Amino acid sequence: MRNFSQAGIDTGGHISGKIRTTCPKCKDTRTHPEDKSLSVDIDTGWCYCFHCEARFRVPDLEEERLRRQHLDRQRQEREAHAAAKRYVRPTFVEANLNLPAPIADYLTSRRGLSLRTLRELKVTGQYEIMPAATGNGANDPELCIGFNYFEDGRLVNTKFRTLQKGFKMVKGAELIPYNLDSLLGHSECYIVEGEIDALTLHEVGRTPVISVPAGGNTNSTWLDRFVESHFDDKKTIFLATDNDTNGLKMRHELMRRFGEERCRIVTFSPGCKDANEELLKHGRESLLRCLDAAAEPPIEGVVTANDMREELQALFENGLTRGAGTGLPNFDRLCTFETGRLLVVTGRPGDGKSEFVDELVTRLGMLHDWKTLFFSPENQPLALHQCKLIERIAGGKFRRSSGLEPQFVKQVMEWLSENIFHLQPGIEAYTLERVLHTARQMV
Repeated sequence: MRNFSQAGIDTGGHISGKIRTTCPKCKDTRTHPEDKSLSVDIDTGWCYCFHCEARFRVPDLEEERLRRQHLDRQRQEREAHAAAKRYVRPTFVEANLNLPAPIADYLTSRRGLSLRTLRELKVTGQYEIMPAATGNGANDPELCIGFNYFEDGRLVNTKFRTLQKGFKMVKGAELIPYNLDSLLGHSECYIVEGEIDALTLHEVGRTPVISVPAGGNTNSTWLDRFVESHFDDKKTIFLATDNDTNGLKMRHELMRRFGEERCRIVTFSPGCKDANEELLKHGRESLLRCLDAAAEPPIEGVVTANDMREELQALFENGLTRGAGTGLPNFDRLCTFETGRLLVVTGRPGDGKSEFVDELVTRLGMLHDWKTLFFSPENQPLALHQCKLIERIAGGKFRRSSGLEPQFVKQVMEWLSENIFHLQPGIEAYTLERVLHTARQMV
């Protein structure tokens, strides 16, 4: 049973078959709101609008119950995993909110931030022993800015930064987004690339803002624990990443995770790579105009050179970067890989297509932490496919007599459990829509 009315769909009393009705996604903005542009398959729940091209599925109540159970189980597993790691918890020292003069002067005069903002986001100043690479000896304490990372009001981590841009974080502490608690209770939020930019947006009144941990990179595993609690309720997510190669890559990854339909892209003035530069060079009103002018991602398939201005500038400055390699030198000279692509492997029966794909999957997983979902009905039972993958990684036959150490085999199996997944729906669920729906959930 599917609750179409909750999704805003009027089925006219029909309980099966395919019907046409008004689209809840675009009805309110239509010149002819009663136009029945939405095709609904009542049996499968799939809906498609021929006007706004919205495509979505209304789950049945049992599917929704199972989905919630799955999400609850995932949350419990993550919480148990975090507890098992026994992260270090630093102690917040209230007295460090009284910023030393050099730090207060740097953040106010050179970064355009007010003491009120620094106080509200609990920026501290203190002396820390920094790594020798920052310039001083390893045993010489240096004056540092403390960017404090809180979750539910509790200090989780601190990034220490010297005025000479030396960095370190608390060893053994968990890596979470900066200013995480600011997202709670808001339907919109901003994502930036550094703590200074998060402080900048707070300064101009855009307070639900986080900075991604560890700066601009495409590793989005930090999101996993916070998607449900901090992002599922967001109608709009503004991406104000740096205007450089890493920033563009991170923006692409965030859009992939959140869905392009929820994302808006913030573009700064020419010569400004981030929010703080915009504030310093052009002032508060200019920064607010940039934030208010955030645009939807371009419609797929319709682009101009102007739409690709940032990508072209990055190519001009840095050249074409290679994708993820496999570690096979001859092959990597011809082909590397990146996400968001469709790869078709074809050949005659017995040519080794499946073996080749297994090799790619295991190499990309081990070298680049790429995770894979297999839907491979011909590999039954699935235990045989798992055996092949174990043998490929372990370099020996999957049997005790082969000489493989049981402890090593156990480590391989643990790696497979965390990185390679197999879809095995019931026979009645072998449909393309079901497979792709599950794949989207796994992302």
